[in-house]
Amino acid sequence: MSTQTRTSPAPSGPIASPSLVSTVALHLLPGVALAAIFVPVVAPMRELGVPPIATFALAALATIVPLELGYLLLQGRRRTGRLSLQGVVLNRQPLPARTYAVWIPVLFVVSVLLFSSISSYTKDWIKDGLFPWVPVWVDDPFGVADPGRYGATALVLAWILATLVNGIVAPVVEELYFRGHLLPRLARLGAWAPFVNSALFALYHFISPWQFLARALGLLPLFYFVWRRSNLTVAIVVHCSLNLTLSLTALPLVLKLL
Repeated sequence: MSTQTRTSPAPSGPIASPSLVSTVALHLLPGVALAAIFVPVVAPMRELGVPPIATFALAALATIVPLELGYLLLQGRRRTGRLSLQGVVLNRQPLPARTYAVWIPVLFVVSVLLFSSISSYTKDWIKDGLFPWVPVWVDDPFGVADPGRYGATALVLAWILATLVNGIVAPVVEELYFRGHLLPRLARLGAWAPFVNSALFALYHFISPWQFLARALGLLPLFYFVWRRSNLTVAIVVHCSLNLTLSLTALPLVLKLL
């Protein structure tokens, strides 16, 4: 498959290739905004009985969704004169149904295995060694291990909010932004484009820097597939599935509270 197929622009104009500084800024600034809101308020919100995962979901709604989706829509308006994703979100090459049926589960399993194994391997020397100040609630974002602090109603509502926002809304917007818009604009890097995109996406998660290696390497096969096959749908489905898995693991504990 040629490079032209992977990055073919809309008829309204060529794909802009931003400078290195602009590329890094576009990847990282939404993560900076998310961390700037989430980090200062998560502790006070916990004191008010709001589980960390709910605070994160609210912070994502206030930053990731408007900044990333808003940027895409404004770029579309510049190209078409209306709020649109046309010519802004690329990598929309359709694939045969059999390809989806094979590669979605394969890439999901590969991502889970890589992320979990790298996280386990690096826990002692990265998370515990370099980030000893990380609060204990990080390992229990839903708050199910401490229901007395939050209450059953707050935990159930937090689970619903996190499932909708962190499991569906945020990953869809992120894939439109990172793989649909930013990855094609790294075309000048050739085969290095998905590596750079994956590294910057991992760095963009400023609130969990100890997961940088796990996220950058664990998601790389998925991002490489998007670059190689010019298909965003697979990334959206896999990314949503990965995030929803976190909610599903907490669901039995949440149901016990009902």
